[in-house]
Amino acid sequence: MDMHEGVNYARLTSSSSVGQSVIYYPRTATKNVSQKIVKSLNQNISTSYKKFDLLTYPAKGSLSRAVGQFLGANSFIFETCSKQLLSTRVNYQLKAAGILLTELGMK
Repeated sequence: MDMHEGVNYARLTSSSSVGQSVIYYPRTATKNVSQKIVKSLNQNISTSYKKFDLLTYPAKGSLSRAVGQFLGANSFIFETCSKQLLSTRVNYQLKAAGILLTELGMK
């Protein structure tokens, strides 16, 4: 899980940013946990463009892409949006990490 912040929301067509998204390297286990994270976080977000999106294939050259492609590891990037309050972004990151740890049997 590689945590980042985008400058804008991924759902806005006027933006090329990927804020508020989970970008996973396509493997079944990674897709499943990514879907759980997106579903859980979106339950409490009422504004549609602020909801998290599920995207595939992290950017070429990224660590997440490399470990998925070359090492066969499950990997994804978790992106919040820097337009959100810091406390909101941290809360999203903690919830996403908690879901991942639960799925891995570590929480």
